[in-house]
Amino acid sequence: QGAFDLPPLLVVPLERLGPRPRLPSHVGRPEADEWRTRCWSRGQDRALERIAAAGSSALASGDTSVAERLLMEALDLWRGPALAEFGDSAVLAAEAARLERLRDDVVERRFEAALLLPLTSHLSAELEGLVRRNPIRESLWSLLMRAQYREGRQAYALLTYQRARSLLIEELGVEPGPVVQDTLRRVLAQDLDVLCATAMH
Repeated sequence: QGAFDLPPLLVVPLERLGPRPRLPSHVGRPEADEWRTRCWSRGQDRALERIAAAGSSALASGDTSVAERLLMEALDLWRGPALAEFGDSAVLAAEAARLERLRDDVVERRFEAALLLPLTSHLSAELEGLVRRNPIRESLWSLLMRAQYREGRQAYALLTYQRARSLLIEELGVEPGPVVQDTLRRVLAQDLDVLCATAMH
């Protein structure tokens, strides 16, 4: 796995969830997709949300090392495309999209925690990969700017802002929003609080 690869998407190991639900013989194919999704994803939701909530709580209380460990554990629950082994259906697509949005939030909280830990050199490299794959997610651009600033690369943080601005104008016709603008202001002011300023809404 390269430095720019995303953490894989959610599929909780089966041993954590118990036996895969068996389909009752009287259930037809259209109902089967929904039945399987609801039964099996319920265990995924609970496992992910329980660990992610504990990590978020630790982050809010200032216990950043515990927060990052828990959030990384939550991310370790992803293996391949969400719910991929159940096939394609509208029900599955909607549930998979919901799980991926949940995953995105956990990824960002993990970087929030990591930015407050002793300096490591890989954060900006990981975030570069994330913004390439999610270029209109402004909170990721803010996190990347903060990581670069933390590494003593203020000029790179400013260039990252210009990249984000150019892309958003070209793709969406809009200027960067408050999260990115606030990060830019803090970087320009050399405000050390930029490391603690949340990129989450």
